[in-house]
Order: sequence, then structure tokens, then C-alpha cells
Amino acid sequence: MLDAMRGVPAGEERDLTRVTAVPVEPQELSTYLWDLLRPFTVVLQSGVRTIDTQRKSVKWPQLTGDITADYYDELKPITESDPTFGEFELPVAKAIKALVRASAEALEDSDPDLLTVVTQNLGVILGLKLDAELLAGKTSGGITGLLNIAGIQEVDMNSNR
Repeated sequence: MLDAMRGVPAGEERDLTRVTAVPVEPQELSTYLWDLLRPFTVVLQSGVRTIDTQRKSVKWPQLTGDITADYYDELKPITESDPTFGEFELPVAKAIKALVRASAEALEDSDPDLLTVVTQNLGVILGLKLDAELLAGKTSGGITGLLNIAGIQEVDMNSNR
């Protein structure tokens, strides 16, 4: 111990009782998983906002009535109008999951790297499943999907326009 203390250069201080470094904190798991899945899903690549939550549902205000506008003569009082709001509640869907089993020996000895092949395939499959749910909906996870929301119209992909 004395040798270690003598090895400290002149002017440098070391303290064994206090830590001055910032603690290492793991990244939020859900953010990490979204980032891993992003290259494999069209919806996430579009920049759609993701909201991480532990709640059973998420609520947003919903505009249900517009502000009114009109023409007014100069110096005439303007009639006050406010928008009206409702509430839109979205239940949090089930988690998208898959299970792959592999032996440690197969993962360590394979060439090409088996873990990389399985991880990429898992990303593609989960990405396709997530896209299907978010766009078409109700395939298995209970997500409504854009095509099932009132006011969203179908697009004819075979149209020339």
C-alpha cells in the first residue's frame, strides 16, 4: 500500500473514500430496444414518436371543436371563441416478443457468426410484425392500426395518380 501511495506523482491527489466520477447508468431498456428495432421497421424509420410508459393507458387531449373566425370592422370588439377539447385514451398494447434457443457451443463455434444471423433475423421479423400491427392493426396484438382509425382512408397503390 505504501508503494502505491509513493507512486502517486507530486501534485496529484487520490481519495479512496470519495468518488468524483459520474456513475455509470444503463440506458433505458425500452429506448435501447426501439433503437435496435428501428432499422427493421418502416414506421419507426419514418420518425414516428415513441412514448415509453409503465401505465396501462396513455391519454391525450383531442380537439373536438374549432375556434370561430369572422371579419370585423376596425375598432369593433372581436367575439371570443375557444376550441373545445375531449380526451383520447390509448391502451398500452401487449409487448411484441419472440423466443430463440441456441446452444452456447453453436453460438461460439459458428462461422459465420450464428448470433449475428439470428439477431438480424429477429430484428427483421419483429420489425415486420410491428409494421403490420401499426399500419393494418388487429393481426394479433390488439393495436388498432392506422387503417382502422375513423377518418383514415385507404390508398390505392395501383392508381396512376
